[in-house]
Amino acid sequence: GCGKFSGMLRFEARIAILAELKTLGLFRGEADNKMRLGICSRTGDVIEPMLKPQWWVNCSGMAKRAVDAVRNGELKIMPPDHEKTWYGWLENIRDWCVSRQLWWGHRIPAYFPKVKGVEVEVAVATSLEEARALVAEREGCDPAD
Repeated sequence: GCGKFSGMLRFEARIAILAELKTLGLFRGEADNKMRLGICSRTGDVIEPMLKPQWWVNCSGMAKRAVDAVRNGELKIMPPDHEKTWYGWLENIRDWCVSRQLWWGHRIPAYFPKVKGVEVEVAVATSLEEARALVAEREGCDPAD
């Protein structure tokens, strides 16, 4: 997906992209940027972040059920003066980035399936077999494809 820059080393690509921006009249200027640059103590290489797909869990449904359980008496918070914290946290819940858990060795049960060699939408399941069945149903094909 990088077009004519595909396969270039990062430093070569930066120079080529800068030249392309100037050629297309899209270059807006340069400015010094004081920043801390990470350098590997062993190799002296520049350490750069690597962009990876991020996985998020929508927590609003779970939070609503937890709030409702306390409000209707199905669940009791002990001591009761902690209910304010409970509601404050769960009524302002945000999505949870589970990608960060990968650093701790937690696995995400998501599979990147292919149907006849073509990558299709990610399947989230508890096992590879279940993922294959989900994809087969969704794509209308045989699980062996």
